[in-house]
Amino acid sequence: MSHQPPQRRPDSVGKKILKFGCLPVFVLFLAVLGLGMALDDGDDDTDAKKPTPTRSEASAKPADHSKLDDAGKLACDDFAHGYKAAQTRQARVDLADKVNKWAQQSTTDGIADNAVALARGSEASAGAWKLGADSFAQSCLDAGWKA
Repeated sequence: MSHQPPQRRPDSVGKKILKFGCLPVFVLFLAVLGLGMALDDGDDDTDAKKPTPTRSEASAKPADHSKLDDAGKLACDDFAHGYKAAQTRQARVDLADKVNKWAQQSTTDGIADNAVALARGSEASAGAWKLGADSFAQSCLDAGWKA
């Protein structure tokens, strides 16, 4: 009897890797490529089409949203003048509505959002009103409002 080396099994594992190993990578590549194309708004060359800004446009500064604007000042003024008198639920709702009239036109950081919280608190408990009022007052003070 001669000694023969054991017979090799066909390498099915290696074939599966070659057969399916590249497929998920290829599918992932196509998905990323498709997502990139879907999200591309096609404005890559729009910078070349934009006119050069004039000297006055280049020197103009964007609005500073951390500083109190006119609408924010009016909202803070209305709040400050009406806060002590707003003892009843209806008085709080009326004040919150008056404040929100101006606050929603403001671009100052926190004014519009905290005015919404003030309005929600005005329709809830006295504690919720106090939290909303404190938040709104703080946003006025943070923006530089002075009585």
